[in-house]
Amino acid sequence: MKKIGLILFALMLMSVGAVAQQNAGGRERRAPRMDKATMVKRMTDNQVKRLKLTKEQTEQMNVLNEAYVTEMMAQGPQRNDSIPRREMSREERDAQRKAREARMNEMRNNYVTLAKAILTPEQFKEFEKMQKERPQGRQGGQRGQRGGQRGGGGFDRPSRGGGGF
Repeated sequence: MKKIGLILFALMLMSVGAVAQQNAGGRERRAPRMDKATMVKRMTDNQVKRLKLTKEQTEQMNVLNEAYVTEMMAQGPQRNDSIPRREMSREERDAQRKAREARMNEMRNNYVTLAKAILTPEQFKEFEKMQKERPQGRQGGQRGQRGGQRGGGGFDRPSRGGGGF
């Protein structure tokens, strides 16, 4: 009887280990990216709901959202493919990141300016509130988050003495 119990216990431990290894990959389990049409529809639907847009404003915002999403997707992961990122110096990577951030900020500012022309002053105030609530960069949304804290996931752990996480 002891042997059967021991065997069952060992099997249970192995199955828990297998499940943990499957979930450890992280990137493999990430949700697929939304396509452009779905993204535009969600943006516009959210704006219609929160800003109480008229039919004309809805059409204008839909066109603006479509142009904005198209432009943002076109920016994608652009980098100089002639030099692999791992071979770039820290300065080159920082310069590349700053240039990408500047392009994105310019696009975002243009989007906000054009939206302001479509919306009433009251709607624009709510629009600005919506923009501030939006997660920014990799720290927001589902990508790049670990329980809201870097590496900890909210658990109190003693320091391991190493650097990093």
